[in-house]
Amino acid sequence: MITDPPYDSMVEYRDSADWFHVWLKRSQAEADPLFALTTNPEGGSEYDRELIVKAAWRKMPGDSRNPTDYDVGMADALAEARRCLKPDGIVTILFGHDSPEVWDRMVKILGNASLVLTSVWPVHTERGSQMGKGNMEATLTLTCRPAPVERPIGQFRQVEEKIRSALQRKVLEWQTEGMSTSDIRVAAYAPALAFAGRYQSVHRLSGEAVETSAWLDLARRIATEQATQHVEEEFDNRTRMILDWLSEGYGRSPQTTGERRRKAFAHNLNDNSLGDLLPATGAKCHLPFASELNLTARPDCMIDSVLAVAAAARDQERTLDCLEAAGVDTEEHRLFALCRILSKHLPETDPDVAIWRWLDRERRSLVPMLNTRRRQSEAASRQTALLSS
Repeated sequence: MITDPPYDSMVEYRDSADWFHVWLKRSQAEADPLFALTTNPEGGSEYDRELIVKAAWRKMPGDSRNPTDYDVGMADALAEARRCLKPDGIVTILFGHDSPEVWDRMVKILGNASLVLTSVWPVHTERGSQMGKGNMEATLTLTCRPAPVERPIGQFRQVEEKIRSALQRKVLEWQTEGMSTSDIRVAAYAPALAFAGRYQSVHRLSGEAVETSAWLDLARRIATEQATQHVEEEFDNRTRMILDWLSEGYGRSPQTTGERRRKAFAHNLNDNSLGDLLPATGAKCHLPFASELNLTARPDCMIDSVLAVAAAARDQERTLDCLEAAGVDTEEHRLFALCRILSKHLPETDPDVAIWRWLDRERRSLVPMLNTRRRQSEAASRQTALLSS
């Protein structure tokens, strides 16, 4: 059995259909009176049985398009599919969403329908018209089977190792097929959940049961490590985290603090240490312009260094101070490579991008000036030492 259900809050079908409905009921009502019939007080199409999550559901009390009703409706539909299956039957679900919270709920939906996820196949179906907003370009084909009556109890460490081994192979395969890094992170959820679903429950050494959210965090972390190995040796964790953030297409736009927490976890960072880089206002956080931050250049953190350089706003002495503090000593230093990478992730009109491109162009003159200044400083220090002795 194959189904392509609504993807939670990804598409608001009824609202999209109303664009056509309002014209059809005016132009075709005489030919087909059904076009003019609706219980919607606003005159649009009916939505009381629509199985989606309305993006603004919190502001619409009484509207049935909310997570609770969606979960119940999906579980009922999939339970009926499960009832109609032969003992060795399969339910294939096309699904795609980039929110870990939605995947957490999807696992509970499958459990309530007595189904378990067994495998996943990403299919490139979207055209990327929302590029730059972190949207997925792939749909996941989820293979589900009836949940076995008796499943073993698993130990966290053993299950974690199996998931890590499987995901490392999968990520390499997906990269070879040309999947984007952001899609790989989402696609990684399904194999992790499939492995965890082989067990009735999984427990830590303390006896505590492992929640679904832990598997989602683990999958994202493994996928991030594997997909970004090419920058693993070049940059520090804090810098890799921002590159990860920008590779999602977030740019300067506000994202949830929960997303910042997940990124921090994936890169072995403390979420509280990111407040100076991705400051939060309420439940949202964003990457500000360099001029709005108060960061200091240092050799162990390249993202802070390039932002400090951008804040120097092409002032030569301040720029040289930042480059020296960052430990720049050659024209091929990784700071310049980071400037080029960041410039590809942000718009050409971004003021920081303009400075990073200027810095990359001028590095052949700036680095010799910096080294000359160092030699002069060292000579002055030696002269002072001789005079004082």
